Amino acid sequence: MKQFQILRYLKKYAIAIALISVTMGILFFVVVSLFFQTYVASAVIEYTNDGAESGLAPDGTEIDVTEIYGSNIISQVIQNLGLDPQKTSIDYIRSYITIEPVITEEQKLTQESQIELGVEYELHPTQYIVSFEANVLAGEEYPRMILNEILDVYSAYYGEKHVNTAGGFNSINDIYQKGYDYIEMMEVIDDSLEQTMERLNSKAELSNEFRAYSTGYSFLDLYREFDFIRNVEVPEITSDILSQKITKDRDVLLAKYRERNNDMDIQNTGSSEEIEKIKEIMDSYVDMMSESGNTDITYEYILDEVYDSYDVDEEGNRQGANKTTEYDQLLYNYVDNRESYENNIIDTAYNQYVIDTFTDAEPASSEELLAETESRIQSLVEKTNGLYDILVETNDEYNAYLGAANIAQLSSPGVVEKIPLILFAAFVVVLFGVIGCVGAVTLGRVGDIIDYYAFTNKLDGLPNRAKCDRYIAEKEKEVLPHQFTCIVLKINNLQSENQRLGRGAGDSMMKLFAETLVSIFRPSDKAFVGYNGSGQYIVFTEELNQGQANAAIDQLHAVISQRCEKENYHVDFSAGVSCSENEKSYHIRKLLSIAMKRLNQSAGTDAAAKEAAFTKEHVEETKNILPLNEHREKKEAAESSKPKQFDLGTDYFEKFERTRKGK
Repeated sequence: MKQFQILRYLKKYAIAIALISVTMGILFFVVVSLFFQTYVASAVIEYTNDGAESGLAPDGTEIDVTEIYGSNIISQVIQNLGLDPQKTSIDYIRSYITIEPVITEEQKLTQESQIELGVEYELHPTQYIVSFEANVLAGEEYPRMILNEILDVYSAYYGEKHVNTAGGFNSINDIYQKGYDYIEMMEVIDDSLEQTMERLNSKAELSNEFRAYSTGYSFLDLYREFDFIRNVEVPEITSDILSQKITKDRDVLLAKYRERNNDMDIQNTGSSEEIEKIKEIMDSYVDMMSESGNTDITYEYILDEVYDSYDVDEEGNRQGANKTTEYDQLLYNYVDNRESYENNIIDTAYNQYVIDTFTDAEPASSEELLAETESRIQSLVEKTNGLYDILVETNDEYNAYLGAANIAQLSSPGVVEKIPLILFAAFVVVLFGVIGCVGAVTLGRVGDIIDYYAFTNKLDGLPNRAKCDRYIAEKEKEVLPHQFTCIVLKINNLQSENQRLGRGAGDSMMKLFAETLVSIFRPSDKAFVGYNGSGQYIVFTEELNQGQANAAIDQLHAVISQRCEKENYHVDFSAGVSCSENEKSYHIRKLLSIAMKRLNQSAGTDAAAKEAAFTKEHVEETKNILPLNEHREKKEAAESSKPKQFDLGTDYFEKFERTRKGK
C-alpha cells in the first residue's frame, strides 16, 4: 500500500478544493447580501441639562429613555415621513430600535469604589447609543432617515414635556358650535387672547433672541400681532355690538347674564362669610396683643382656638401641627377669597351693564345687521386662527430648540452592515478549504486502500491486471499524443527458476525486477508501470520516444544483471517497444498489440539457450538443496572477500539520463 502522504492527496485535489471554497464564499456573500443582511443606523445622544447626572430631566422627573420609541413618537415619525401605516406599523419600527447606555471608565470606577465602601450608588448614564435596524431590501438610507426623524421628534417632545409649556390654547375654534350670542363671542375671543398673550410675554422674556426658521416669527412678534387684535379689532367690534344692540335673541341673552349675576351673588355671599371669619380671628389676635401688652404672645394662642393642636399620621399617631403653615394658609385663603369677591363685583357690574344695554333692544336684530356682524366676527376668528397656527409651528420649533439644548447629538446617524460580509465570506472560504483538505486526505487514503486491495499486485506493489485494463480502457477513449510509447516486458525464465529454486526464488525475482523497473521508468501522471500477470509487465509513457525507451531497456538489463550477481538466480527478460510517432498510430490497443508482437519475436531460442546454460552452471550448487537463505548468506560472504567491482547499474543509469537530456 502507498505511504500516507498528506501533501500528495492535497496536491491531487488542490484545484477542486480551491474552486469549491471560493465558490461557496461567493455564494455566501451573494445570498446573505441579498436576503439576510441588515443595515444598522446608530447615533450617540447626551442629556446635558442640570440634574442629568442624577437621572433627572429639567422638570425634575426621572429621565426615561423609553420615551424615544414611545408610540406617540413613532406615530408622529410615520406621519412626518408619509409612510404607509399598513406596511410600516408602529410596533414594527419599535421592535427594531435599541438603546444602550454609554458608561465611562470613570463612572465604573466611581461605582465600584462606592460599593466597596458599602454606600448605595445608583449609576445614571447621560450618554446613550440609539440604533435602528432595517432589512437590506429597504436600502442603506432608510434606517438613517427613520433614526434622524425619531431623534428630531423626540427632541421636540422632550422640550415640550420636560422644558417648555404649550404655546397657547385656542378656544375659539368651535365658537360657532356653542350657541353664543355675538357679545358672548367677543368675550370668549378676548379671554383666549388674554391667556395667549400672557404665555407669549413670558416666552418672549425668557427667549427674546429666538426666532423660528420655519415661520420667521419671534415670540415678541406674535405677542404684538395678538396685542393688536385684542386692543384694536376686538374693542371695535365689541363697541359696535353694544352701541347698535346687535343680538340674535334678546331674551335668551338677558337670561344668561342675569343667571351669571345670580351665580356670582351666591359666590360672593360665601366668600364674604369666609372673609369675615378670617378677619375675626386676625382681629382677636390683635386685640389680645393690645390688651395684654405682652409682645411675646404668638399667633398660636389664637390659632389653637381655631385649629387642632396636632395632626394624625397614616398609622394613627398624633404629631404636633405646624401652626406656621396653618397661619400662612389662613392668610392665603383670605387673599383668594378677597380677590374672588372683588372680581365678581367687577364682573357683576359688567354683566349688569350688558343687561341694561340690551333691555330696550329689539327682540332680534335685522338680518342685514346680523349678517354683517357675523361676517366681521368670522373674519376676526379666521385671522386669529391663522396666528394660532403660526404660534403652534413656532412653538414646535422652539420646543425642538429647547430639546436640542438639553439633548446633544454627539454623532450624526451612521449606517453599517450588521453582518461583516467580507470577513464572514473569508471565513466560509477557509472553512470549506479545511473541510476540503480533510475530505481530500480522507478520499485519497480511502482511494489508496481501495486501490491496494482491488488494483494492486500484493507481491511487488505494482498496479495489477485489472488496473492495467482500466488504464487501457480510459486511454482508449482519447487520441494519444504524438510521443506516446508502449513497452511490454516479460521475464522469460520465471517458470524454470520456480521449478529449480522454489516459489520463493520466483517471488524474489519478480520483486527485484519490479523495483528496478519502477526506479528506471518512474511512474507519474505521464508514466504508467503495471503488472499484467504471468511475468509480464507493461509501461506506458509520454516522456520517452522509441530510442530513449530502448536505452532505458538496456539500462534495465545492466542493472538487473549486476543485482543478480548477489543472488542464486538470474533474470532473463525480453521487451517489445512501440511508439505512436514511429508507428503513426494513436490508439493504445494498436500500440500494445505491436509491442507484444515484438516481445514475442525477441523471446526466441536465445532466451532458452541462456537459461539452459545458466542452469548447467549452477546445477552443482543446488545439489545440496540448501535453503535459499543459507545459500544467500554463503554467496554474500564469498562476494565480500573479493575486490570491489565497478557499479554498472549506476553507470548505465547516468548514461541513460544523458541520453534523455539529448547530451
